[in-house]
Amino acid sequence: MGMVSKLYLKKGVIPHIFSCQKDRESSHIRPQRAATVKRQRISLVADAMEECQEMERVNECLNESLGSTEYPLPLPNTPEDTPGISCGENSKEENCSKNISVQVNTMLKNVRSKGVQCSPRTVSNSTSPLKLPKQPKKAVEDMELSAEASSSSEEEMQAPSDDSYEFGEEDILDSFPLGGVMDVSSAIIKRIKVYPRLYIGLPVDSYTVIEKLCEFTKCKEGEIVLTLKKIRLNEQFEVLGHDFGISKSQASRIFAKILPLMYSYLRGLIIWPSSFDIKMNLPIPFRARYAKVESIIDCFEVEIEKPSNPLSQALTWSEYKKCNTLKYLVSCTPDGLVNFVSKGYGGRASDAAIVEDCGFLEVLPSGVSVMAEAQAQLKHIDGLLTKKGCQLVRPPIVASGEVLNSMQVRETKQIAALRIHVERVISRLREFRYLVLHACISHNAISKKDMVVAVTCGIINCQGRIV
Repeated sequence: MGMVSKLYLKKGVIPHIFSCQKDRESSHIRPQRAATVKRQRISLVADAMEECQEMERVNECLNESLGSTEYPLPLPNTPEDTPGISCGENSKEENCSKNISVQVNTMLKNVRSKGVQCSPRTVSNSTSPLKLPKQPKKAVEDMELSAEASSSSEEEMQAPSDDSYEFGEEDILDSFPLGGVMDVSSAIIKRIKVYPRLYIGLPVDSYTVIEKLCEFTKCKEGEIVLTLKKIRLNEQFEVLGHDFGISKSQASRIFAKILPLMYSYLRGLIIWPSSFDIKMNLPIPFRARYAKVESIIDCFEVEIEKPSNPLSQALTWSEYKKCNTLKYLVSCTPDGLVNFVSKGYGGRASDAAIVEDCGFLEVLPSGVSVMAEAQAQLKHIDGLLTKKGCQLVRPPIVASGEVLNSMQVRETKQIAALRIHVERVISRLREFRYLVLHACISHNAISKKDMVVAVTCGIINCQGRIV
């Protein structure tokens, strides 16, 4: 650890922070928390309400100033508005006493008048802190009429009728039934049926899977489509609720309810074909030297949120991806059919440990070949495959400093060109945005991740061939 003194660790804690992981925080993308978003929305609403109240106060002051008859506005170019000139006649002395608040010396700068401090009812452009534009005579009359109409209808406004009530977003969402998804509009159903590969990952000729799911799960078509659309596009539940006419919480409950039912049905599409069927559909490049290959294996990872437990952080940290991940083992036939998928493991687990523990060796027939990438870790499973009478096909590995000869280079190219099919299967998995590398799955959704991966593999088997 680079420390001179002794390092004391608590029981059950293993080292998980190293000098080579300085950028681990920068590589982790934390989603914005719901509480923070809620506080921001509340503050925005409060600011908007304050602005509305301030505008109402300004409008009230303007209406009072324009509609006031007790203190009329002085006419321009009169002695009353001229600073420093006193009123000579007795009739004007009364007006001067009333308009004493607006008699200021405009030659002095940075001087506040008494009218500004006392807020008189008579407001002029010289004393008002708000420099209002001049209103035309017709506009002033219209405003006076509107003020009289508003004052006469105050009692009616205090008791609004049901017809004049405006529903907000929460009222609209709460008015929907909670028993299930409402009938989806014909436009959305038509759009999904025309482009099912884009929205739910199924090709057009395999859309009958939705009908079979409805018969098996006894659920509505809208609920099945909502769950598949969440896996395919990874949209927020609020957006899905707007599309299907439900609330955000109801969309989340539907996803949690339908996913286990779909998993129990679609996992049956992940099958291991017989050796005869695999050889009948074997691609031509495999038939010359690798006709016994029935499985091509590889692992893929999906990022998750950084766990709060230090032990969980160490177990899920992936040095290859530089983030906390879940790792899955995928096996496919030479023509691209997914025949096995494992449960999720921590990103720290090696590929050999996953192959040994996930149950892949139990379903693997004897006397076949398994193709894998050139990893030094996979040489440990060579002995396990030999016990079952199977063979591991992988590119040759040489020690550091050595150079491959011409035969080894040719063999590496041949195996790499055939092993790429499992990478194409994984690329189809990545088309579902719920399984992209940096999806950053939350802690609440980790328990559903295995079911999502199995459902996605079943949907992939309904698509066309890779080769």
